[in-house]
Amino acid sequence: MGAQPRVRVYWYSQTGQLLESVCAVTDPLEKAGWDVRKVEIRPREPFAFPWPLRRFFGVFPACVDPDGAPGITVRPPVAEDDDADLVVFAFPVWYLAPALPMRALIDAEPQAFEGRAVIGLVACRNMWYSAALEVQRLLGAAGGRYVGTIAAVDTASAAVTFVTQLRWLLAGRREASWGFSRAGVGNDELDRLALLGERLAQLAPAQSEPAPQQGDLASAQGVLASAQGDLAPQQGDLASAQGVLASAQGDLASQQGELARAQSDLASVPPHLASQQGDLAPAQGELARAQSDLASVPPHLAPQQGDLAPVQGELASQQGDLASVPPHLAPQQGDLAPAQDELASQQGEFVSRAVGEEALEEVLAEGVRAVLAAHDAAPVHYALAAADLLAGKVFRVWGRVIRAAGRRGEAQRAALTGVFVLWLTGAVLAGLPAVAVARVLVRAGFDAAVARRLAPVVAALTEVRS
Repeated sequence: MGAQPRVRVYWYSQTGQLLESVCAVTDPLEKAGWDVRKVEIRPREPFAFPWPLRRFFGVFPACVDPDGAPGITVRPPVAEDDDADLVVFAFPVWYLAPALPMRALIDAEPQAFEGRAVIGLVACRNMWYSAALEVQRLLGAAGGRYVGTIAAVDTASAAVTFVTQLRWLLAGRREASWGFSRAGVGNDELDRLALLGERLAQLAPAQSEPAPQQGDLASAQGVLASAQGDLAPQQGDLASAQGVLASAQGDLASQQGELARAQSDLASVPPHLASQQGDLAPAQGELARAQSDLASVPPHLAPQQGDLAPVQGELASQQGDLASVPPHLAPQQGDLAPAQDELASQQGEFVSRAVGEEALEEVLAEGVRAVLAAHDAAPVHYALAAADLLAGKVFRVWGRVIRAAGRRGEAQRAALTGVFVLWLTGAVLAGLPAVAVARVLVRAGFDAAVARRLAPVVAALTEVRS
């Protein structure tokens, strides 16, 4: 993790409501210096808004179909080497399930979540519980770690939102009318999310010295390699000169050996030559002349002797050059020692950072979870939550039945969809009151059961409220 956390926000918003909620949370992070990048998910075949009536109900079977995800485009594309420390998965709710484009993202780009802490951010009417559990399950299968949910809801009563939500989705009219309030997430909820974003922004570590960069390390290694390369030819010249010198010295040693043997032979005269001692004078004269010749260089060694002096001079010169840095290498030599020290230091820091990176991300994830818990990021209405969890199971059954009736547009499937709409209306009008009564009768056990079910997606059940 860098000096400031890196956050990736994946989002899809058909109405624009979810993007408002995303910005409410992330604007404070960006102001605090966090690296926040938003990635928009778009279905290849857009879902019209406002919804056409038949299309609105016709999409239901796909919403609860595990294999119903559409084709999508991701802008900008997910990088294979993405280095996000935290992921925000922002999703609308369609029929108590995550919206189809966001579910398709997990199928198409699981690497975006693998090994990362993920916050679920949802903006909807009031029933987000089954959808959050489905998101948590899908992200877990992709290797992500779900740390909690941020939920923004329409705070008007369930009866009022039933009307205003349909008015907005089917007619495109969000503002207050007919005596009903404005539809969707209100300013009070956006303010709550902005405060939550400010608290999250405080989790950033204190600014420190910039981390060593790979470019700096490569530069230091380059300077070192260049200086060593420039010195290599000088060392080669020295070795060559030393070889020539050794050869010439060997030739001189051989000639000196021959001279010593000649002098030994002349030191005494053999007995049978004693009578010829008088004849030795001329020979001795010749010996003197030979000794005079050997005092200088023998004729056949003259070329070597002529070559030896320059070689010895060059050797002395190059040894002097190596004792001190050649002039053209002086700058590199000055940089070489600091570069080597810097190289060792940066390599040590890279190892240390690699070891500590995972621990820092874990600290961030735990800090996020603590903030979500302390600031009631996902308030729970127990009666609505119970109704949502029950209806979510029934929706999946209805979806299988309708899909089995044929393709979209076929008469039998259209008829079954109509029956589902009638059932849904009755469930809203009669089911919610029945669940509320059940909670009054067995409140303790009721709340405990809901709390256990929501534990994977709510940061702290002790902080939830009715």
